Amino acid sequence: RRVLFRSLMLLARLAAAVPEAEVLANINVSFPNTIAGQWAKLYEGQGYLSDGLQALYTDREEAEGLFKEAQSAFQRVLETGKDRLLVSRANLGIAQSKEAVGDLEGAKEAYEAVKAANESEAMIELANSRIEALNKPETEAFMKWFADQDFSPSVMCPFRAWGTIALS
Repeated sequence: RRVLFRSLMLLARLAAAVPEAEVLANINVSFPNTIAGQWAKLYEGQGYLSDGLQALYTDREEAEGLFKEAQSAFQRVLETGKDRLLVSRANLGIAQSKEAVGDLEGAKEAYEAVKAANESEAMIELANSRIEALNKPETEAFMKWFADQDFSPSVMCPFRAWGTIALS
């Protein structure tokens, strides 16, 4: 357990110091069937998910690609990991990435998988609350509206085309 704890702490420090998901992918490639490799893959997926959420407001196409990368990483965790915590968190990542692209049914299925992992009461409550929210008609209406929005900087800031404006 001490070795596992130290490995996880090292991975956490690495993830904080180097936010690039590709670095974590290399750990999983080198140690694919180890707990450290599986945690690295989970952190890789979380990195793609985080980057996708940020890109969603500037470049939707890039964001969708990042969400697919996240889902792929999380799916790999599910294929190799048996630990309830890993399985729960990988399913949570899949649910969040599906929710971000408007796949509400896919998100609900993944939240159900979070519950099935039975990691903790807190995760079950989180999954239940997200499923409840996703079942509301206003959530579906918002997601349809959101999908039609273009948040790219050139659309949101018409003054950008004018160049730099000095305010003096």
